[in-house]
Amino acid sequence: MPSIGNRQVIVAILLAATMVLAGCSGGGGPATTEAPDDESTDANTTTGGEMTASVEGETSAEGDIPAVDYQWQEGESYTYESEASQGSTSEYSWTVSDVSDGQVTAELSSGFGSQTQTSTLTGPQGDVFSGSSDNLQAFTFVLMQIPQLVVQGQELSPGNTWTVSSSEFESSGLQGQSQPRDIDVSVTGTSQVAGTQCYNVEATGGNQTISGCVKEGWPFALSATFELQTQTTTGGETQTSSYVLVDYNRP
Repeated sequence: MPSIGNRQVIVAILLAATMVLAGCSGGGGPATTEAPDDESTDANTTTGGEMTASVEGETSAEGDIPAVDYQWQEGESYTYESEASQGSTSEYSWTVSDVSDGQVTAELSSGFGSQTQTSTLTGPQGDVFSGSSDNLQAFTFVLMQIPQLVVQGQELSPGNTWTVSSSEFESSGLQGQSQPRDIDVSVTGTSQVAGTQCYNVEATGGNQTISGCVKEGWPFALSATFELQTQTTTGGETQTSSYVLVDYNRP
């Protein structure tokens, strides 16, 4: 996992996760990135198969990260396996260890090869990621909320289509955003993931596509694939990062 000591850089990366379809550039695959010593907020970082977008301009450390409207329960857990276009695999887990006094505490872990890291995230019920600005492991789970966000308030039925604006997923604390663009969303069918039926959705905007399987009333997508089309000196390339639920507990 990257070692990033600058609080604003971490927030920029987390905010970038909510803008994957906003037309910025990104990449897939594991990498180790050291944060600069200055206060720069530009971020173009990948972590253990995670794909992020670049953020231009200033970022407020107090910016809100959009989150699915969800009420967490103690004992709830989700474990994902991830594969990047480079062929590397990793595992991420989220376990709610405490829900009390309006606060949610989740134990997070990530594993890549023989390396495992753990951390704790605490935030208010309904806005748990407000406490994630100094927890880079939370980034994966911010990503896994994006498919749920684009279907929020819509009917999950095969054949349904709608359009949302990328501006709906930008933080009020983020300045210098790219111009909003339309994201076309469609429900393409159903699948079984980890023994649970979910709806296949695809969201496309600009040179980026997110596909995944979502279920109403869940905090994260059951699976998600992030694809980015990039141009290089030798032609076009597609960078891909995929996540799939392998185990869960829902009290």
